[in-house]
Amino acid sequence: MVASLLETILITNVLCGSRDFPPLPKWLRILVLKYLARLACMKKSCDKHFEANRSESTFYKNSMTDNAMIDIPKEELVGGSPVRVWGQCLDEMKKMSQDLLAIRHQVEEHFNNDNRTDDWIMFGQVIDRVLFIMYIIFIIVSLSTIMVLWLHLYSLDKRS
Repeated sequence: MVASLLETILITNVLCGSRDFPPLPKWLRILVLKYLARLACMKKSCDKHFEANRSESTFYKNSMTDNAMIDIPKEELVGGSPVRVWGQCLDEMKKMSQDLLAIRHQVEEHFNNDNRTDDWIMFGQVIDRVLFIMYIIFIIVSLSTIMVLWLHLYSLDKRS
């Protein structure tokens, strides 16, 4: 009972506090999300998790570029006289580029944090499943041992 309670506290802490944790270490990620997940019959969900992380990061890396080439008009005719707006357009484009880069940085940071949180959540789910399986095996072995001992002692009492 105490072990079950401690396991519940540990898993709840991992699942609820994963936002504040550092990224899951690579060795732990391989050990738990690859090998223990296979042992706990969760390999497909972990594979989907890895594939989703890879496709999201590839999408955001390929969808935005740092250097966009835009054709800016050098002159514009207003009322018959040429007005040079190239400098103003260039300044506006630079401001827009800086704003877009800031937005891109925020989006990438958000998805990196989500991936880190997702790793910890998958870690918690795999550990929860493994400990649950161990708990069930322990209960079955304990009950079987008690039943065998009880039947053995009962048969000894009948003989006496």
